[in-house]
Amino acid sequence: MTSRIETKLAELGLALPSAPQPLDADQHVVIVGELAFVAGQPPLIGSERSFTGRLEEGAGSIEKGQAAAKLAVLNVLA
Repeated sequence: MTSRIETKLAELGLALPSAPQPLDADQHVVIVGELAFVAGQPPLIGSERSFTGRLEEGAGSIEKGQAAAKLAVLNVLA
C-alpha cells in the first residue's frame, strides 16, 4: 500500500532513496509529537556526498543548488 506522500512523489517523478546512515554522532532529525525538527541534512547518495563546496556565480550554479536541495529534502523524507 502506497502512502499519499509516495503517490505525490511518483506524480512528480521522484522516489525516496534508502535512508542515509548518519555520518557522525549528531541527530539530524528529532521527532517530538507530530513535529519533526530537521538540521544539518547534507545532500547524500547512500553515504557519499554528491555535492560539496560553495555555489559559485556562473552557468549551472542555480541548477546545481536546486539539485542538492532536492536530494537533501528527499533524504529527510526517507
